[in-house]
Amino acid sequence: FPRLMLGLPSVIETATGRGREEGWIDTNRLSTGGTAVSWGRYMRLGRDVRAAALFGYHFEFWAKRVDTPLRIRFEQWDDTMKLQELRRRLEPLQNESPPGAIYLDDSILVPIHLPVGVEETAVVDAVVAQLERVARMIDSQV
Repeated sequence: FPRLMLGLPSVIETATGRGREEGWIDTNRLSTGGTAVSWGRYMRLGRDVRAAALFGYHFEFWAKRVDTPLRIRFEQWDDTMKLQELRRRLEPLQNESPPGAIYLDDSILVPIHLPVGVEETAVVDAVVAQLERVARMIDSQV
């Protein structure tokens, strides 16, 4: 458990860096932020269309909602996709069990699940795959 907690920032930054290199994450002029129970990296997610997000961990979310500390929290910024349109594009996540998107007030939360019992490289690969899947859904016109 302590190794997991200490490794989360590295997983977040490494996965974000890979998405940035591949062009479906933009962190230009955005920072990291956190509180006593959370920490994450602000980003614009998507290749063709960008959605505003904070990707990171949130312990209260983990304790009360899902079985993973990592999540993407989508918000509405002036230069990004409207949340109503984002909800439409992420609708397939609602059909998953458990639901892959949670709607709270003015944000959309997407849990990012971590594999257990594997090296950090495999964890990062799994996280990148989930982030990229969401980025592709954002870019879809369906």
